[in-house]
This record gives sequence, structure tokens and C-alpha cells, in this order.
Amino acid sequence: METNWKLDFDVQLQSASALSEITKLLRLLKERGISRDEIREYLNSLRLNSPNEKNEDRILEALDIVEGFCSSDYQVW
Repeated sequence: METNWKLDFDVQLQSASALSEITKLLRLLKERGISRDEIREYLNSLRLNSPNEKNEDRILEALDIVEGFCSSDYQVW
């Protein structure tokens, strides 16, 4: 199951999904018991291996949502 959520996240980030879609995925992961720390760690590892600035920016946007640095519409935790 762990690999599946990571693959789902990769697809969301690579497809330039709207932040609302990323938020939906984060909420689903939270419901499935995936911790904020696990997601943060995974996104940080992706960021270190990011192939370009655009991809890194997208990862940082997702990290902002994970950390709560976002509008209330995107709050997950």
C-alpha cells in the first residue's frame, strides 16, 4: 500500500494537477493513516532528486499544504 500512495503522489505532481487535487489526495492519505511526517519525508526526498525547477516548485507547493502554510481551503492537518 505504501508504494501505491507514493506513486499516486508522483502522478499528481508530474501531471501539474490543481492544488485542490493535491489537497484531496493529502486528505485521503490522512484518512488512510499516512502521517504528515511520512508525507513530508517523501516530498523532501523527491525535492532532492527533482529534475528541474518547475518540478521542485510543485513539490514545495505540496509541502506548504502539508505544513499548513496555505489558505484554509487547502488545510489538511
